[in-house]
Amino acid sequence: MVSDSLKSLLAYASDWERLTVYPTKKVNPKKPSLTFDKDSGQIYLPYPFVAPNTKKSNKNAHLERLFYWDSLLIIKALTSSGNKKLINLARAQVDNFDYLFKLFSFIPNEADITFLSRSQPPFLTTMILDVFKETKDKKWLLQKIKLAKEEYRCVWTRTAQEAIGCAVRFANHRVDGTVLCHFGDRDVANDGYAAEAESGMDCTRQYGSRAGRFLSVMLNSCLYKYEVDFAEVARMFKNKKEENYWLAAAKTRKAQMNKYLWDDKRGYYFDYDLDLKRKNTDYFGLTGFMPLWTGAASEEQAALVNNYLPSFKTPFGLTTATKNSAPPKKVSAQIAALLDKANLPPIVLPRINDLFKPKQWDYPNIWAPLEYFALAGLVKNGNAEQASKVMKDILSTLAKYYKKYKTLPEKINGLTGDTGGSFHYKDQAGFGWTNALVVILERYLKIRALA
Repeated sequence: MVSDSLKSLLAYASDWERLTVYPTKKVNPKKPSLTFDKDSGQIYLPYPFVAPNTKKSNKNAHLERLFYWDSLLIIKALTSSGNKKLINLARAQVDNFDYLFKLFSFIPNEADITFLSRSQPPFLTTMILDVFKETKDKKWLLQKIKLAKEEYRCVWTRTAQEAIGCAVRFANHRVDGTVLCHFGDRDVANDGYAAEAESGMDCTRQYGSRAGRFLSVMLNSCLYKYEVDFAEVARMFKNKKEENYWLAAAKTRKAQMNKYLWDDKRGYYFDYDLDLKRKNTDYFGLTGFMPLWTGAASEEQAALVNNYLPSFKTPFGLTTATKNSAPPKKVSAQIAALLDKANLPPIVLPRINDLFKPKQWDYPNIWAPLEYFALAGLVKNGNAEQASKVMKDILSTLAKYYKKYKTLPEKINGLTGDTGGSFHYKDQAGFGWTNALVVILERYLKIRALA
């Protein structure tokens, strides 16, 4: 029997109208042209979309934009609803990404002219296939998959030589000598914050303000999924040659992920530090579960990763990192003494201390997308019972949160079950991907089908 508090939570989370932004200026989707609000910087889009939050959902909302990776869980929730209107809204969300790509030859972090130096973690093929599975529109599917292939080739995986045929010249994510990639464009967005923002996890000690210098478990898991998704579509259209091409690409990426990102001794996936030439085994991030979701992990690897689940689990959900990955509160006395001997300017030590402070994407905070990847990975690899227990904890936590605040948060504190707090911007409520996670998990627990 579903409790009244859970019913109230689900009713709130399923009310997508509060988060839907409608076009305020007519633009022609067939002839993309850059037009934007001169006060806010928001780019005008041809179709409605679901934002992380809006003034309708929270008076302090400042995220009334189309965001790239926020849309993944939102589209999963919309397409799994069985509601034709919501499925069409999910399709419109993807069509807006198509429009942005035609404008800029990449998909920006968000639809705002001040965010054109970076993208966000790429999930376009997953969004496309989620919509297609409901609409069965093969013409639309082929059009959008063609777009995703251009994004894969020209934004994420090209070599310097291959850049010659691409419209955007600054998107350099691939590391020479491998097929693996990092966040942050070498030429434009490779400063500490911009590269970290492109990872979606702004900010986190996982990258230590150097996201552009790590081969990323998250990004390469995403690109592996692109490759297997391209193979799936080729198989759908009985194109064996293309299917084999993409399966080979996925096999190569998987092998290099095993070489650079998988640690046999610890049985876990870690980002690879290009400067230190080693895996960052000091930081156990929940992103280590992402290869389970995408299928890049073998059964043996999945079982080993699963052993770490208790290290992330709290009564309220899964934290972004283990407690042992939490940074010290300040630079140690030994490091401070070395800096003192170096006779550096007084301003340096506070800045270094700042690098070690807990960030919003560090322990003990809980974030919906990382929880989803871990839970979906558990379900996919035969650990549905464990996943279900965590799902119930998450829903119970969010039901209590909603009862208290009459809204849902961007993130949760994994020690208290309350708000995750303000960091470099004011704590946000609303909230797109948290609402979506509620819908997705409640549906799974009811019918054992994970969106």
